[in-house]
Amino acid sequence: MADFILTEEDKEFLTSNFPSQWDGCSEDDKKGIIIRDYRLPADIYTPDKADLMLIIPDDYPLAELDMFYFCPELSRKDGRAINAIAQETHFGREWQRWSRHYEWHPGAHSIVSHVSYVWNQLEHDSPA
Repeated sequence: MADFILTEEDKEFLTSNFPSQWDGCSEDDKKGIIIRDYRLPADIYTPDKADLMLIIPDDYPLAELDMFYFCPELSRKDGRAINAIAQETHFGREWQRWSRHYEWHPGAHSIVSHVSYVWNQLEHDSPA
């Protein structure tokens, strides 16, 4: 489990949807959530599942969750490029950062809505 505070909604969501698949991690001043073997939308990406990581800012849930990360890196099965990705090292691993942004509304947005946003971005990613 995470060694930092999550909302009850976040804990319930993670535990119900990803039992035994998620954990919190920290390194220096950085905190994150890793969902292991996150299943990707069918027939779009290689591999079919990957670890999904979210960096959690100190003042979450007031502060926005921004971007998301995969390990191993994803590629599209149709060969098209994925827009706005980069490689970064976090928590001792290499991650593929997906730079995606939206307007954050404290109290309305959370890990629950961010994971939903990740899924939507995966399904509707436009090629570079």
